[in-house]
Amino acid sequence: MGRTLKRIPLGFDWPIKKTWEGYLNPFYKYSSECWGCKRTGYGPDALFLHNAWYSHMAVDLFGNFYGYNILAVPSREGLKHMGWRDDVCNAIDRARKFGFKTLTHWADKLEEADIKALIDDERLMDFTHTWDPKKHWQKKEPPYIPTPDEVNTWSGRGIGHDSINAGVCIRARCKRYGVENYLCPICKGEGQIWCDPKWKKQADEWSPTEPPKGKGYQLWQTTGEGSPISPVFKMLDELCEWAAGNATTFGSFKASKEEWKKMLSDDFVCHKEGDAVFM
Repeated sequence: MGRTLKRIPLGFDWPIKKTWEGYLNPFYKYSSECWGCKRTGYGPDALFLHNAWYSHMAVDLFGNFYGYNILAVPSREGLKHMGWRDDVCNAIDRARKFGFKTLTHWADKLEEADIKALIDDERLMDFTHTWDPKKHWQKKEPPYIPTPDEVNTWSGRGIGHDSINAGVCIRARCKRYGVENYLCPICKGEGQIWCDPKWKKQADEWSPTEPPKGKGYQLWQTTGEGSPISPVFKMLDELCEWAAGNATTFGSFKASKEEWKKMLSDDFVCHKEGDAVFM
């Protein structure tokens, strides 16, 4: 789950947790959700990795076997003999295919190859770069490669990965484990089915519009299209105090006012762009 600091007008009154209208592509109403991939654009193997990335979805995937050492789980034949449904058996089969050691979510259980994929895509800049208020992100010299333990701790205790990081890791694992085409065979990766190609063209040409900029401070979530999750405050300190008692950094994890202040401080905020996005 990602969090973003936005500088918003003090009188901005867009509803909390409602997706900002400028992020909603108006042409999507001429399409329908792909029934094969549930709008993710992924084929069966990649869709499994997508769902298993998130703890709340992994619980549904693995049923009562969630948290089990995979070596202790019976074979598919044994599971079927015990009466387990095909969807649970399929999920466990794919967990074996992709080298899962335990039947749990994997967002905080990344391997060296996953870390490399994220670094190659410049998605771990908190580790590989330093922030300079004037020069912005500067690559560390000599280059620094974080360990899986460092990244997994960061993911589990902080704001952690966003959906872009998830996509990078999913594609990398598919390639690593021999899945040649990770895209949905029905929608070809689009995530939706279009009633007319002209609407798809207009949807592709559409550009999102950011909310108005101002002097206020507001916390937004990047889950889904993007929406505010806090009131607008005059001071960053006020927002941090509110966030300590009312917001989470990742999943159910919370942070103190001081920790929020550190995350949202000038070391992380690009005033030229106006927002700070944590990944």
